[in-house]
Amino acid sequence: MLNRLAVPAFDVLARWRGARAFHPRGALFAGRVELTGTSSTVTALGGRSEHPALVRISKGVGTRGSRRDLLGLAVRLTDLPDGPVDLLFSTVGRLPVTRAFFSVVAGWCTRPYSTVLPYRADGVLVRLGLEPEEPHRARGTDPQAARAAVRRGPLQFTLVEKPRGGGWTPIGRVVLDLPLPDGAEDDDSGAIEPVAYDPVVNAHPRLRPVRPLAGLRAAAYVGSRRGRGAEEPAGVSSAKPLSGRVRS
Repeated sequence: MLNRLAVPAFDVLARWRGARAFHPRGALFAGRVELTGTSSTVTALGGRSEHPALVRISKGVGTRGSRRDLLGLAVRLTDLPDGPVDLLFSTVGRLPVTRAFFSVVAGWCTRPYSTVLPYRADGVLVRLGLEPEEPHRARGTDPQAARAAVRRGPLQFTLVEKPRGGGWTPIGRVVLDLPLPDGAEDDDSGAIEPVAYDPVVNAHPRLRPVRPLAGLRAAAYVGSRRGRGAEEPAGVSSAKPLSGRVRS
């Protein structure tokens, strides 16, 4: 029932905003994902390797300028044989007890990021996270602050994994190398077609969000796409939008 209510709710919110229902303001970057550890996630994605990535940083609520917000970092691995894989991270607290909860922050590199919701990596329950390697950079929450910082040099985040009952362990790195498209103020401003990230549709066969939370997240993305008039990904049925096996 909750899943079915999520579709019209996020549809209405997206129509009202004239943009994504959540994370409406952001910026795109060309980047890369370096997998260097021996964890369940690295094994599920094919082992130690480097992958090109399309990265979007975004403001969850969409506050203007450099006002505090819940910040997001979406990573799309673009070269895997099973198709694109989307991983979405949001800012969380610094302490172990608060790292499981979303956090409103004042800058792109001031706090850790986390998937918050768990994944199954080859059957192992894990959470994924990102830790800024240079906390002093990209001050403020305006997407242009991040773009300006990357023009001066790559913005780097340590990729970490937390298996159930274990601690956070480094397993690689996410690097933002180049702002895209050059000169754009905002990737959802209407000047260009925004990239539609979806961690349920674009999940890896061996690294998937757990159910039933995946169904609720899928419903939210379906509603947000409908509300802003975005094209539905190929293979997503309008009659059955909440299936855990929808594909792009």
